[in-house]
Amino acid sequence: MKDIQLWFRSVMDRLLGRKAKGKKAPAGPRSKPVLRSKHSASSEVAPGPPAVPNLDGKRWLTESLNADEAALVERIGESIASGKFELPHLPATTLALVNLAGKPGVDVTRVVELISSDPSLAGELLRVSNSVLYSTHVPASTLNEAVMRIGLRGLRTLIFSVSVKGTVMKMKDLSQYSKEVWRQAFSVATIARKIAPLLEIERERAFLIGLLHDVGKIALLAMLSKEMRRGTIVSPATVGRVFYTHHELAGSRLAEKWRLDAELVSIAGQHHNCKANQEYERGAALASLAHKLDLHMGFDDEASYRGLVRCPEFESLGISEGRRMAVLDQARRAYEEQESEAHAMAA
Repeated sequence: MKDIQLWFRSVMDRLLGRKAKGKKAPAGPRSKPVLRSKHSASSEVAPGPPAVPNLDGKRWLTESLNADEAALVERIGESIASGKFELPHLPATTLALVNLAGKPGVDVTRVVELISSDPSLAGELLRVSNSVLYSTHVPASTLNEAVMRIGLRGLRTLIFSVSVKGTVMKMKDLSQYSKEVWRQAFSVATIARKIAPLLEIERERAFLIGLLHDVGKIALLAMLSKEMRRGTIVSPATVGRVFYTHHELAGSRLAEKWRLDAELVSIAGQHHNCKANQEYERGAALASLAHKLDLHMGFDDEASYRGLVRCPEFESLGISEGRRMAVLDQARRAYEEQESEAHAMAA
């Protein structure tokens, strides 16, 4: 377990842009977890503009919008419905590698050649392969050795994480929103991977489902960014309304453009009402559950969090009431490990 935690730390340092501040003293006894505001943590993980209010939930439908804001929301909806809007791209290397790594009997030499064309990805791969989880007495000195150690499933996860973060964070004119979108995506993915064994779902697949279930928000951020360059003022109420109303349809369109597999496309387009996703109900339920777990751990309300044992996603996942609290405990552990690292790095 310690080895896995150290590996998570190394990956998160890179993905969240953190730098180590020297050797830290050993941690003291673990106290009982306390639920804290995720926004205070996210501002430490990703320094920059003040954290924004949570951008999820029906409450944004009741927020008052002025005429210009209401027109903007309607205009974005019309663009998405018609399909006439520009979608952000993933790097060509990312798409090629993900597709290649998903093929049975893939030629590792070809994978290494593609990775070699992306210096930042190559450096990250070597660094992770020599982390505590993978390293042996002899460190990996070549990309071929690194790929063999991490494996193709782990490689796809790493590639997507690095690429999605880069795509989200380059929208600097909406940095206060893009930071929260990335924080949430990575947190939901980490929670999904942590609880996956209890749900009998493969861990790396669970991570990808959590990471990519809300990709529609990336497309919407790109549209809002374009509006800002035209002089439009974008408020949290506008962003919240756009996200709530349009992120699933935008998600399915973006997932298709990124050539994700059928399950990921379906989940991106239908996950909050997981029972309506008849073909991939369990995957949609995992995404929705991990999302709710992340959201509720941002509230200082233990009773509200424990009340999630009654949420309908557990029924879709086929998890009995007696096993549900164990899922919540594992999710809390994953969330608090992330927050502890954030606070330690900021100290």
